[in-house]
Amino acid sequence: MSLRRGFLKAPKANQSPPTDGLLATKSPLKTMNSQGNTPPELGHAVNAEDHTILVTDVLKTPAIITTIPSLIPSGEIQTSQIVTVVPTKELILQNRSLTNQSLTPSPVRYAIRETEDMGRGLFATSDIAFGETILVERPLVALPKNIGSAFKIPRSGLTPDKWHDLCMDEAEKLLGVARDRMNEEDRELFESLCNISAEDAQRRPLVSILVSNAMNLHIRDAPVAQDFGHGCTSNAVFSFDTDKFLISYTATRDIKTGEQVFLAYFPATAALAQRRQGMARYRFVCKCSACTNASKESDKFRAESYTHIDNLVRRAMLPSQGSGPSARDVLAEALKLKDRLEREGLDVEPKFSEVWVVLHFLYQKLGDAAEGERCLRKLQTYSTFPGYQKALKNVGLS
Repeated sequence: MSLRRGFLKAPKANQSPPTDGLLATKSPLKTMNSQGNTPPELGHAVNAEDHTILVTDVLKTPAIITTIPSLIPSGEIQTSQIVTVVPTKELILQNRSLTNQSLTPSPVRYAIRETEDMGRGLFATSDIAFGETILVERPLVALPKNIGSAFKIPRSGLTPDKWHDLCMDEAEKLLGVARDRMNEEDRELFESLCNISAEDAQRRPLVSILVSNAMNLHIRDAPVAQDFGHGCTSNAVFSFDTDKFLISYTATRDIKTGEQVFLAYFPATAALAQRRQGMARYRFVCKCSACTNASKESDKFRAESYTHIDNLVRRAMLPSQGSGPSARDVLAEALKLKDRLEREGLDVEPKFSEVWVVLHFLYQKLGDAAEGERCLRKLQTYSTFPGYQKALKNVGLS
């Protein structure tokens, strides 16, 4: 599911979350408001504010446009406009507290500033320690990443390009419904987001905004990617709480006052050519150290990084007997691998936490209680990051 964030590219980035209630407006599509005289029979509970786009020649599965939270108790809640299908809506709303879930504003610890060559970026206005939360918010609008599959848009007789165009035309209409349902402040915010994608901004301006700013989330498990400013050696990750429909951004390194906060748009293990191909969609070229210093050898290291970590774990667990490696030898190897992974930006991968497991184990084995305790604190913080619990469980620490 591809979701829009609202704060980064707009002037209100330094303000508290919006306090306006939902302002439902007439949809540009032929829709049926569930308050009408002939509500659709779709076998699910329709919110008073839901809009349903009935089956058409293009949409073969009904689309539901709903608001989360659906109830606005005191006007102090950020809302998300969700474009989806019935089963996904029911899955999201299994948590009934989403109907009136309050959002506590995060302390503002960042400012939006112009960068030299990558548009606006988010910069820390105070020191942010490893593991600290940078921001918590709701997306402005969400819709299925694959519009064609979600709504069963027919592709018979169409070339891939023609089918893509058909799907994006429908996405533009659906986004128009979602935009018109926003309160005035959120609508202005959505339309003020950067618009630099390779999509046709004249033909489909809302889709172009979406592509320029979107992140990918999974409803059932951990998220895979997103964007503040991009950096292959990023210093933050995000997680998506499906119960509260909230996105949290967490520092993966100590971030000093004045430093820019980066998230990786692409998998950290991707080679330079793969990352550059992805960047073309956003019309920029990354100039981080991992890109400017990239080589065939560094691409190979990225591709084999998981294997390097697995080998380290195995070596660390071997008994120090006979011709086997000593604990100090493996410690030196672990520290060297940790530094290399950090330089390449691979420390945002959940797998990286296993290196800290090895360090904790080795320092304990060598009787260095202070360093062992430092590693344990690091691991305790990692255990709160999305996807890291599985990595830690794999090496017996969860």
